[in-house]
Amino acid sequence: MNIILAGPGRAGTALCLAAASAGHRVVAVLGRRPEAVEGAAARFDAVAFGFDDDLPAVDLLMVAVRDDAIEEVADRLAPRASNVGAAVHLSGLKPAAALAPLADAGLATGVLHPLQTLPTPEAGAEALPGSWFAVTAHDPVLRSDLEDLVASIGGHPFALDDEDRALYHA
Repeated sequence: MNIILAGPGRAGTALCLAAASAGHRVVAVLGRRPEAVEGAAARFDAVAFGFDDDLPAVDLLMVAVRDDAIEEVADRLAPRASNVGAAVHLSGLKPAAALAPLADAGLATGVLHPLQTLPTPEAGAEALPGSWFAVTAHDPVLRSDLEDLVASIGGHPFALDDEDRALYHA
């Protein structure tokens, strides 16, 4: 699977490190802090992108930003994501609908939330194998792809409906 990481913080970088170790490829990184974007891009041998750049053709856009920034990032990226197959965010609290602008642009959308503390990207990547991951996706192909991604890094996926998200995150 080819991945774009939007938000190279602890969670997104940890998940992408684990995915890269399992044979997936992070092809582009974007975010609001240039030094973090360039550092993560170098780590993955990926291209550093800005929010105003058209996104390359990939299978998955991973939106790994603060909960209160998900909708804004989805809105900013939607006009530039015509070559992207699907998008997920990593929030345990926000529903998949937080990515509505990307869904409106034709992307399958969902949520992939690891039940794991991720104190640093490296420690997080090491902790993810064996962890449980909540998967929310109405599109059956995306749901299967996310379950396969989780399984490839040694994780255990389970389905979580958006209606149950508040109880799950409590």
